[in-house]
Amino acid sequence: MKILNKENILSIPVISEKETRFLGFVDVLDIASSVYHEWLKVSSELNGDLFPDEKYFETPISELLNYSRIDYPYFVSTTDTIEKVIQLFRSPRVAHRLHRVAVLDENKKMVDVLSQSDIIRFAAANITKFKSKKSKIAEELKIIRAPIMLKVDCSIADALLCVCNNMISGIALVDEQFQLIGNFSASDLRGIDPSCFTFFSGSVLQFLSKQSTPKPTKFMKEQSTLEEIVKEIASDNIHRIFVTSDAGFPKGVISLIDIITIL
Repeated sequence: MKILNKENILSIPVISEKETRFLGFVDVLDIASSVYHEWLKVSSELNGDLFPDEKYFETPISELLNYSRIDYPYFVSTTDTIEKVIQLFRSPRVAHRLHRVAVLDENKKMVDVLSQSDIIRFAAANITKFKSKKSKIAEELKIIRAPIMLKVDCSIADALLCVCNNMISGIALVDEQFQLIGNFSASDLRGIDPSCFTFFSGSVLQFLSKQSTPKPTKFMKEQSTLEEIVKEIASDNIHRIFVTSDAGFPKGVISLIDIITIL
């Protein structure tokens, strides 16, 4: 957690002690999900709203690998083509459950990490090469999925449970009129440390209000083109964009993998 916090990153690769074998990734959702389940266990056993003790945070990270089930341990080679990498990300067996892969050299040593965001940035920089698709609208490309949403005043515990149970990294937040007003995602857990886990009984709204620089929730219309969507996501470095009605109701969501599957 100290490394994730210091580097202000969401995920970190894990290798064997001899630094010869890539084991997988541990990200903020793995940690938060694990602590949440420990919190439920302790609270239930002792009949109180208790926080896991310090010993819990000495748990080996090997026990947290893909705890949230959204980051499978896949790797590619430095000699693989971008086409092969894209095919891996959109493979039916891992689609929507593969956020990043390790890059190994000829000696099987990990030298880098390649994420969905990297692929989207590549697509944005080379959007002219997608001549047959770049001008098509999102509705036509069938990249809009039904959004999963919760009220913004729900508890962090409920939001985290919703994310984990659906094996996704983010959900829409709506007000009493079900209008889109924000989103809760793994990015909102960036920079967490053990002291942060007192928030489980608090609301999502309270948690987000404490962030110094929260990312704005982006939304577009169904008539937005692939080029517009890709450039918007790449320029703002976000992981999803919502589709709303004229009245502001969330009608759908487009995530990075939804775009990658049609590249």
